Amino acid sequence: MARNDELFSMPAWLICIFQAVPVLMPEVLICAAIGLIVVGLARGRAPVLSAAALALSVALVFLAGARIYLESILDAVPDRSGAIGMVLRVSIISITAAVLLTLFLSSWRRIVGPCFALIVVVSAPLALQAGFEAGPVTERLANVVGHAIERYHADHQSYPRALAELTPWYLIVVPQPVIVAGDRWCYDGGVDYYRLGYVSHINSPNDLYLVASAGVPPPGPWRCKAAASP
Repeated sequence: MARNDELFSMPAWLICIFQAVPVLMPEVLICAAIGLIVVGLARGRAPVLSAAALALSVALVFLAGARIYLESILDAVPDRSGAIGMVLRVSIISITAAVLLTLFLSSWRRIVGPCFALIVVVSAPLALQAGFEAGPVTERLANVVGHAIERYHADHQSYPRALAELTPWYLIVVPQPVIVAGDRWCYDGGVDYYRLGYVSHINSPNDLYLVASAGVPPPGPWRCKAAASP
């Protein structure tokens, strides 16, 4: 709670920056890659520095694609509108940069801009498609955790009181749901029952989705849901 208090004590403009950085990360990386291309192609630049700048620009494009891929598999964006918006924005930025580089660079350097735009315009949708095909990642992770819980029950004739009891014998680490950054499982377990789910922070802070369970839980509210309520 202290960390949340510290966050909300920040100025509003600083909170907006913290919230915008993850969303705009691909665009920032693409812009940085364009800047490195300009640096690498500058006349009089040492060949080693030029090669390093161009290599780093390629790495930034790769990181932008990875961010689009991760965004496209988030359960928090079922329609993938966030990832699609990223693809459109980085494509527009790349095409605009290609036009400017073609106008202002000379000789063979003019071809670099169109080549860069082509790489981004092709790779960004491929990263998006790869994320689409990854499927429901959280559900697969829930199956992994659920199997570990069942193995624990077979050995102890009781379900774990907390997921931490699964490590390290049943799971090296407990994989967390892929929803939004920082989200964790909601778990409630006892001798003859368990419930595993997660809270949706997108639709409503009270929407709790059950992904695995066994037995009959005791009457009363799910403790995890009560803790997640405002």
